[in-house]
Amino acid sequence: MDLNKTIFLMMLCVPMFVGAQTLTFTDHEPMGNMRTQVTRQFFRFVEQESKGRIRIDHHWNGELSSSYDAYETVREGTKADMATVVPEYDNQRMPLYQLFKSFLAGPSGEAQVALIRKAYKTIPELTEELHHAGIHPVLVATGYPVGFYSRELMADLNALKEQTWRTASFWHISYLENAGATNKRIPWESEFPIRCAPEPSTASW
Repeated sequence: MDLNKTIFLMMLCVPMFVGAQTLTFTDHEPMGNMRTQVTRQFFRFVEQESKGRIRIDHHWNGELSSSYDAYETVREGTKADMATVVPEYDNQRMPLYQLFKSFLAGPSGEAQVALIRKAYKTIPELTEELHHAGIHPVLVATGYPVGFYSRELMADLNALKEQTWRTASFWHISYLENAGATNKRIPWESEFPIRCAPEPSTASW
């Protein structure tokens, strides 16, 4: 699993709460995939370690906020105290976090975890970028791998040229365009029966 993939941040409104507290969490994806199941397990650990002092009321599938609105939702703190935020969808307010998308092939496994921890330890601007908005990173996770899956055998990435592909990533759209390929902007709803965020072609970022 390389680092050239979507970075997910679980972010929390600050200041931290005192005493028993129920926090409301929002995620744009439906419960059931690997990332959301890991997130739910993390919540169980938080509740266990706090001996029930901290409980998390979790909402999925964009029930409280879309992926493009998550940063603002958690910053305001009215609908949700915590949210899963995709830095790529808010690159103007989170420009430094775009560096995690700069690796053509990043480290995997424990080396990837070590790199992210080192980044937070040695680059204080990463947290400062969020603190001015009154939010705090809680959990950093990587998501979907970068890969081009073709119905025909590809000798190399030059085969992307003059072909049509589907991606939701702004970075990947630019990559495809620079490679001479076309990105097919079919709404996710027509492919998957779940509620989804706006299309990259219409999203404001």
